[in-house]
Amino acid sequence: MKRNVKTIAITTMLLAAATLTAADKVTFEDDILPIFRNKCLNCHNQEKMRADLDLSTYEATMLGSGNGPVLAGGDPDESLLYKVVAHLEKPTMPPKDKLPDSEIELIKKWVAGGLLLNAGSKAVMSDKPKVDLAIDPDALGKRPDGPPPMPNDVLALDPYVRTDRTSVSTAMAVSPWSPLIAIGGQRQVLLYNTDTLQIAGIIPYPAGYPHSLEFSGNGKLLIIGGGRGANAGHSTVWDITKGEQVLQVGDDLDAVLASDISPDQRFIAHGGPDRFLRIFSTETGELVHKIKKHTDWVTAVRFSPDGKYVASGDRNGGLHVWETEPGGRAYSAAHGNRVVGFEWASTNVVVSASMDGSAKMFNIDQASQLKSWSVHSGGAMSLSRAVTGNFVTAGRNRRATLWDANGNKVRDFVFPGDLPAQAVPSHDAKLVIGSDWNGDVFVWNAADAKLIRRLTLNPAPMAEKFADAAKVLAKKQAAAKVAADALAANLNGTKAAQAKVAAMDKAVADTTAAKAAADKALAAANAGLKTATDAFAAADKAAKADAENADKKKATESAKAALDKALAAQKAATTKSTVANKAATDAATAAKGKPALTKQITDWTAAAPAARTKSTTANNELAAAQKEAKSLEIGKVYSDWYNARKSIGDKKAAHAEVEAAAKAATEAVASAKTALEDAKKTDLNAVKTQRAEAIKAAQANLAAAEKALAAAKAEVAKEQPKI
Repeated sequence: MKRNVKTIAITTMLLAAATLTAADKVTFEDDILPIFRNKCLNCHNQEKMRADLDLSTYEATMLGSGNGPVLAGGDPDESLLYKVVAHLEKPTMPPKDKLPDSEIELIKKWVAGGLLLNAGSKAVMSDKPKVDLAIDPDALGKRPDGPPPMPNDVLALDPYVRTDRTSVSTAMAVSPWSPLIAIGGQRQVLLYNTDTLQIAGIIPYPAGYPHSLEFSGNGKLLIIGGGRGANAGHSTVWDITKGEQVLQVGDDLDAVLASDISPDQRFIAHGGPDRFLRIFSTETGELVHKIKKHTDWVTAVRFSPDGKYVASGDRNGGLHVWETEPGGRAYSAAHGNRVVGFEWASTNVVVSASMDGSAKMFNIDQASQLKSWSVHSGGAMSLSRAVTGNFVTAGRNRRATLWDANGNKVRDFVFPGDLPAQAVPSHDAKLVIGSDWNGDVFVWNAADAKLIRRLTLNPAPMAEKFADAAKVLAKKQAAAKVAADALAANLNGTKAAQAKVAAMDKAVADTTAAKAAADKALAAANAGLKTATDAFAAADKAAKADAENADKKKATESAKAALDKALAAQKAATTKSTVANKAATDAATAAKGKPALTKQITDWTAAAPAARTKSTTANNELAAAQKEAKSLEIGKVYSDWYNARKSIGDKKAAHAEVEAAAKAATEAVASAKTALEDAKKTDLNAVKTQRAEAIKAAQANLAAAEKALAAAKAEVAKEQPKI
């Protein structure tokens, strides 16, 4: 804004200086004809018209050559005469020596200024489009060569308008070949990728509100019909692959409500509250037909697939089909209420839908109605056709409905909030997308009517969306960790409990076996002790009976040794048995905790699937959040690049403006100096007062021009872009 104010200030100073001097208008009589006389008329005059071009008079020059006009007022780049004299296009003129740059610049200014005949003439500005939109008729209805048309790296991702509350979208269109849907919003059109459901680009629409959106047959062009109610309306054409507005037609006094482009892209038809159907040529931008037949607002417009017909409907239910070229009426019918949309089932069969709740099918060549069926109680709000030939309607019963090509219902899609405004199928018929009067946009799976996602009509800037996605990602990471930890605790707890139960069972089995072995060994030791005791008693008795018998004494001693050994063995077996019995008792006591562990195992095993599902869900949500964050990060990087590129472009434009102002100031100084010198050379016989006034005016003019030049030079220094 500061730059604009500064430029305006400089320009104002220059205009003030220019007012004091001769008029700056470049005219044919004063400036251009002298150039033509000196350099061109030898070959281009009434007697000798090379290339059938006569430049000797204004009228002849405007008439052009044998190939048509050579000048486009206001547009030097589209003026053949300027391009050949500037040697920008062949054949160059003059063929040998190029005109001086000053004369070429003068011709350029003359064209840019509107081809003025003289200082009192009105500018003649060309309204011819700068692009040829027409396509090969053989390509109609065929998939275009190359990748599907998409707005790759050509449109902004940040919104041009963002409000506290969203608005409703009454305009939606789906590309016939690309995963792309256009949704109208406040002073902008949002493009969503229907594969990723992410913003693919945003088209500015400062003219007001877009009431109608349609893609061209090849999917490359988007036609926006809209404007400001009771103020202005037009149809605008954008090339989505270049991110450029290529054409605008119409200058209605009210907003355009319905608009479409013919399949061969030669015509645009639109209508609105003034009840006229207007058909424009894209070649010239001119109105070719203005049809007055409707008795109320024109609310629906649609060309046939071959472009032969254009159907139009109005708020009163009137329905007419016109021949595009002659503009004559081919067929008329009626609904009981507003016509909300048309779709052509073939080149001669058209389907209409109305707020009277019905859809009708007509054969135009036979001038007959083929079918009528009820689509929505309360009335239909929109009608669209899928690539499969099926139809999608939206109605006041809070439903979008998919119909087969014969008008048989396939399934409903429920709007959870307010009444629907629009519903359309995606380019591949896999999705149904609809908007309601709350400003919400819903995306359903066409196969099962499951709601997949909601889209916003009021998107945040990419930096903000990425920051929000990063926060969501952090929460999902934390949730995934909690779920993973819970699952790990479940699995580890189950494993530990199972190990404890196994250890208990093993301990009981081992100690029971050890106790049995110890008891058996003790019994054997006790038996051995008894045998040894009995043997010792017998030997001792025999020895006492025959005290002098050395053998018996020796036998007693041997029996005593065996008894001592048996006693030791019995004692050891008793100790071992005691230990084994205690171990078995302890193991049995510990095994009393087995039911609790078994219950834990049962509970954990039962909880494991839920914990596993929760962890899987958390991981899936984390993966989705990571994918979303990555996508938005890429979007943010692109948006930063796009905004930086735009800023550089703006700075370059600002620099160019200031340089132009400086150049104009330099020219004003030169002109002022010339005027001053001319004033000083005034005839000595002139009235002294007039001479004095002329000199005074010239001096003032020079001072003003020099001041403007100084300001312009200072501004150039400030506005020098840093690239």
